[in-house]
Amino acid sequence: MAGDGPLGKIGAGGGCIICLVVTLGAIVVGIAAIVDGYHEIEEGYVGVYYKFGALQEGITGPGVHMKQAFVTTVRRVLIRPEETRMSSVETITRDEISIRFEGISVLSRTTQSKVIGLIKKYGQDFKRF
Repeated sequence: MAGDGPLGKIGAGGGCIICLVVTLGAIVVGIAAIVDGYHEIEEGYVGVYYKFGALQEGITGPGVHMKQAFVTTVRRVLIRPEETRMSSVETITRDEISIRFEGISVLSRTTQSKVIGLIKKYGQDFKRF
């Protein structure tokens, strides 16, 4: 008979099960996309975006933002003033006198409009130079 095989028994109820599975799958993927795309940038930072690993031109300020899920990553860059303590520095003067400096403290601040250019020139860890 035509309806005796395994596919013949699916009927109208089997089609509903397939629709339900597809719908649930779409809902799960949609929720995963929202969770992956949602991110927050804290005060004093800017968000820098990489799409498929390539640096994007746009940056975002503090607040809640959405990014393209699964293909875009976000990195936070500190732009507020930051104090860095250097280890001892030894230098030699023109007269060949050795001078050692202890406890040098450097105060730096990154301008928001120059973040992308600094990353392009020096890399993501440009503050370590």
